[in-house]
Amino acid sequence: MIALFDFRMLIETESAALAASKRSESDIERIEAKSRNLQEVFRNGGQGTQEDFDFHLQIAKTSGNKFLLSSILALQTGVIFSAKLGQKTSDLPRFLQSKQVTQEHAAIIEAIRAADETQARTSMQRHIEASLSRILHGQP
Repeated sequence: MIALFDFRMLIETESAALAASKRSESDIERIEAKSRNLQEVFRNGGQGTQEDFDFHLQIAKTSGNKFLLSSILALQTGVIFSAKLGQKTSDLPRFLQSKQVTQEHAAIIEAIRAADETQARTSMQRHIEASLSRILHGQP
């Protein structure tokens, strides 16, 4: 699990930074749509593991780097498994988990919208660290 998150930290933080530098208005709209899809699943009581992955995948697509995209696609099974595990092991009620994820995603989106590569990288790093903490310790 740690190795998976170490790798995610390497590629997803850079993916977010590249997305911030290369995004168009339509890219931002697609990322926001993925975020709204996840929020809708959360509102309906679902886990949203696939929708969460789709959010991250859209950021990789926005980065314009086919190697980052293929790396993230290769991680799909592990990422979805770890997300499901985190939801099962967390001491946080599901609505708090979903609120945290939504806030973390919003920070990533805002940094990408602002074309702030450093903040996009940092926001993604914080999100991945928080995700790992939710899995390992059952808390943010």
